[in-house]
Amino acid sequence: MTTINNSQLIEKVGGIERAREIAFDPLHPQMTHVSNDGRHWVNEAFAHIPEILCQIESMIRIDDLRTAIAEHDTDNCSDIRNHVSPSTVVTDLHVNETDKLNRLG
Repeated sequence: MTTINNSQLIEKVGGIERAREIAFDPLHPQMTHVSNDGRHWVNEAFAHIPEILCQIESMIRIDDLRTAIAEHDTDNCSDIRNHVSPSTVVTDLHVNETDKLNRLG
């Protein structure tokens, strides 16, 4: 099975807004899997039926989609390049404050 990361999963269903619509659809609260286009829903409780099992294998787990949305919405600054302009000079404030105090005499 191919591993897919959270951002790829969100893009697979059509972006973050579409992912939210699918993951939190009030009309399908008991469903566990959804097709890539969000039109077909399946509950894994029926996986004992061969046709359902076949469908589930190619579908997206709604729990995985909810996890991807939560990860998307969490800004943990894991990649500083997304948060600091390339022209920004980042310095250690403690060192700068010490230098200023030393200059005062």
